Amino acid sequence: MHDQPDRDADAARPEKPSPRHELPDVVVLSGDVLLAEAVPPPRSRWRWLVLLAPLLLVAGPIAIGELPHEVAMWHGAAALEHHLDGDTPAALHSLERGLAWQPDSPQLLVQRSEWHEELGDLEAALADAQAAVERNERSAAALLQRSIVLRRLGRHDEAIEDWNRLVDLADGGVRLTVRKLNETQQIDVYNGRAYARAVANQQLPDGLADVRHSIELLGENVAVLDTRGYLYFLLDDLDSARMDLDRATVLAEQYYAEASQPFGPRRQQDDQPAGDGQAGDGQAGDGQAGDGQPPAEDGQAELDERSEPPREPTGALRHRFLDAREMARFRQEVAELVAVVRYHRALVLERLGELPAAQADRDRVVELGFTPGPELY
Repeated sequence: MHDQPDRDADAARPEKPSPRHELPDVVVLSGDVLLAEAVPPPRSRWRWLVLLAPLLLVAGPIAIGELPHEVAMWHGAAALEHHLDGDTPAALHSLERGLAWQPDSPQLLVQRSEWHEELGDLEAALADAQAAVERNERSAAALLQRSIVLRRLGRHDEAIEDWNRLVDLADGGVRLTVRKLNETQQIDVYNGRAYARAVANQQLPDGLADVRHSIELLGENVAVLDTRGYLYFLLDDLDSARMDLDRATVLAEQYYAEASQPFGPRRQQDDQPAGDGQAGDGQAGDGQAGDGQPPAEDGQAELDERSEPPREPTGALRHRFLDAREMARFRQEVAELVAVVRYHRALVLERLGELPAAQADRDRVVELGFTPGPELY
């Protein structure tokens, strides 16, 4: 009889919770018996939302605001791929899709202007360049592209005025950074303005002053030698023109020979003078091995050893091109540089009566894939 209450108490005693069970939140004492109910702790369903809300309020509008730009740049990248493949119409189509997302993008407008110019649609090229300038009057890329199109249209006064703006943007410096869709480059604003004046055949003394200023700060290079030589030609100083253009031809051909070499990893012999037919310091780079002297029949002048070293020495073109299409396009740009210099020298040689040498220069222009004439600049 006395055992019954104990058995009842044992029956009422709860089982021992497993180690994984939550600790009890409610404890009830009944005599010497501990009664407990395990109740899971309350959890807030809104805790994480409350924590994330400030972040969403700040980052959300930023992400939404950046979305059009990012999508536009994605289409721009696709356009560049099409252009490298040689499909300019497809490239323009991709740019159209990008501009649908960001109609006021100077980068996309400048790029479309360049490709319209490439296809010979100069009015469309000018419209895009003008729109890019209107959206950002301090865009060096937009001003540069508009000046190029205006020059091709024969509107030289306006082209020179754009170069005046570029000089102002340089704020006393000579070099100005130009950011395009596919690259960032440095331009020499004084040599650029001098060349615009030379092509226009106006303000020629001012053009020479620009070249002198460029050389004082940056030294001589292919571009300034070509510009100054062409200015001297227009001023009928043929001896000075011949001297500058002879030197520019040597450097330009050396530049082209180096650009035509494989662009593999840098090797120790890259820094050594070339003696195996590769373009080296002092070699004309006409594709023939030599002793560093330019061919006499070609009318090229030996570089004065006392002059400042050329700005395009061996090794300066060790760009790490990962895409063979980019490398091919780069070589084409260098080929055009050689063609322009050769054409300018041919004009001087013809004026001097050296017709065989002038014809050799013209033949070289054709060999490089260009047509000698006023449109080659």
